[in-house]
Amino acid sequence: MSYDKIIGLLEGDTGLDNYSVCLVVNKLKSIGAMNEVSVRNALIRESFDEAIKGDDYELIKHIFIDLSIEYDVSIRTVQRVVYDYMKK
Repeated sequence: MSYDKIIGLLEGDTGLDNYSVCLVVNKLKSIGAMNEVSVRNALIRESFDEAIKGDDYELIKHIFIDLSIEYDVSIRTVQRVVYDYMKK
C-alpha cells in the first residue's frame, strides 16, 4: 500500500508517467535503498504536516487517531514517527 501511495505522490510532483516512476521505485526497493517502514514513516509525516497546515482537523489527537487507522499502526507509532522527526 505504501509503495502505491508514494508512486502517486511522485507522479504528481515530478510530472513523470506512472511507468517511469514505478521503475524508479522498484529499482530503489530492489537495491535496498527504500523499505516499507521508511516509506510508511515518510507518508505519515507528510500526512501529518498536511493536516496541520490545513483546517481539516479539530485536535492533534484526532490527527494521530486518523493516521493510525489509515496506516494500520498504533497511535503511539504515529506519535513516535512524528515527534522523532520533529526533534531533528
